[in-house]
Amino acid sequence: MAPTDRQPPASTPPPSTAGGVATQESGRCETATVTEKTTKRARTTEGVRAARTEHEPTREHESATAENDSVMNPRDIRALPKRLPPAAPKDEYQWPNPLLPPSDTHDDPHARRTRDLDPPPPLPKSRVAYTDAIYDRVCIPLDTLVEKLRTEQRDGLLAAPDEYLAVVPFGAGSAFFRSNPYIQKTLLAFLKTFRYSDAESLEREDQTLQAIINEGTPEQVEAALLAQDECNPDTRDLQVIVPAAASKSANPKDRFGLPWALWLAGCSPRFRQALLHQGTFSVNESLTFTVMELKTSVFSWVLANFKGDAVTRANANAILSVAKRTLWLNNAFRTHVHRIYTRQGIKGDINEHAVRATNSFTLTFFDNTDDFGQPATVAQLRGRPVGDTKSEQREYGNIVRLEHYWVGLIPLVLAGAISCQLCKAETHPTYECPFPKTEGWFGPANNGVKKHTAKVQKTLAKGKRRDGDNNRAGAKKGGPSQKKGRK
Repeated sequence: MAPTDRQPPASTPPPSTAGGVATQESGRCETATVTEKTTKRARTTEGVRAARTEHEPTREHESATAENDSVMNPRDIRALPKRLPPAAPKDEYQWPNPLLPPSDTHDDPHARRTRDLDPPPPLPKSRVAYTDAIYDRVCIPLDTLVEKLRTEQRDGLLAAPDEYLAVVPFGAGSAFFRSNPYIQKTLLAFLKTFRYSDAESLEREDQTLQAIINEGTPEQVEAALLAQDECNPDTRDLQVIVPAAASKSANPKDRFGLPWALWLAGCSPRFRQALLHQGTFSVNESLTFTVMELKTSVFSWVLANFKGDAVTRANANAILSVAKRTLWLNNAFRTHVHRIYTRQGIKGDINEHAVRATNSFTLTFFDNTDDFGQPATVAQLRGRPVGDTKSEQREYGNIVRLEHYWVGLIPLVLAGAISCQLCKAETHPTYECPFPKTEGWFGPANNGVKKHTAKVQKTLAKGKRRDGDNNRAGAKKGGPSQKKGRK
C-alpha cells in the first residue's frame, strides 16, 4: 500500500490566537470585578481609608496635591445635630406660676432715677440756683421726639444722634413756645453759667446775667454770652436749636402737642455727661426742663392701659395672672416672640419663649376719676418690648392691646394712652406728676388737680341743668292734656 501522506490535523490555535484572546478577555473581566469589589470593601472596612489599587484610574490634579488624594469615608462625615424634641401642645404644657416676681425690671427705662450714672461724673457749679434733687427719669422714645419735625431737621438729627441732646421744657407744646419766644436764648444763658473748678473763672459782677434770668432782651443775652465764652471752654460752642414744626396747620386747641424738644449741640464731653446725670433742672416757672439722649435703641415699656369694673388694686394679682395666661395661649403672641427670640439666639421652644416674654410684666395703678367725679382707676401694664425694630415693637404692642382679657365674668376695657402734659412721661397722668411735689421745687405749680375738679363741677352742673330742662319740658307737655282731661 502506497504510503499516503497524512496531512497533519488542523492544529488548535495557540493561546495567542482568537480563541486565546477570548479566554484572556474573560480572565481580565473576572480580575477587574474582583479588584473593584476589593477596592470598595477596602474603602468601607472599619472606616479606614483605602490605599489606591493598580487598577483604579488615577485622578488628575492641576496642583501638587495629587499624591495626597484619598477616598473620603462617609463615616468620617459628622452627623447633623439631633433635632430638639417638639414643643408640648399649649393645652398640655405645664405653665409656671404667673405671680412669680418679675425679672429684668432694672432695665425698665421708666423706672430709672436721675443721678444714676456709675461712676458719677464731676459736676460743674452755677451761680444761678436750681432745685437740687433726684427725680424720676423721663423716657421719651426717639421716634416720638422727632415726630412732626420738618424733614431736614429730623434727618439731620437721626444722622448724628450722638452730637445732640434733647431738651424738653416743662409743659412744652405750641402754647409754651408761643408764650416763650426767646426760650432758646434764656436756656443758653443759663447753661453758660456752669463752670468747673479747673476752668478759668472771671470774677466780676455780671448784672446782665441777672437781667437775662428775669426777662432779659436778646441783646442782653448776646452781651452776656460774649462776656462768658472766652473763660468757659466747656460751653463755648453751645448752640440751642428751636424745633421746626412740620406743619403750621396743627390744631390750635392742642396746646401741648408735638414737637416738644429743643436741640442742644456743642457740649464738651464732660458737660454733656453732667447734664445727663442731673437730668432735670428747675430754675423758675418759665425755665424748667429735662435733658435726654437721642437713643435709637430705647423703646417704651408701656404695653397697655386698662379700665373697667375689674380694675381695682385688690384685683392686681388676678389682672396680672389673666394677662399672662391669656397671652401664653394666644397664637399670634406665641409666634411673634418665638420668631424674635429664635433670631436672637435665645434657646427655648415656643412655650418657653412665651413665658420669657411675660417675665418682666408689672402693673401700676392710677386712682383716676372721670368727668362726673366717679372713681375710674386705670391699671398700666408694662414689660420688656420684644423686637429689634420699630415695626416689630408696634406689632408686639398691638397683639397685647387687641387681646380680650376677662377677670371672671368682667372684661378688662382697653383705656387710652396716659401722658403727662407737664413732664411728658407716659407713666402717670398730669394730676399725678411727681415733679412739682419735689422739695424745693422752683418750677411751675401743677394745677391739674384744680382743673380736673373744676371740670367735674362743670360737668355735674350741666347735667343738673339738663335734668331741670327735661323736667320743665315734661311739665309743659303734660299741661294741656291735663286741662283737656278736666274738661
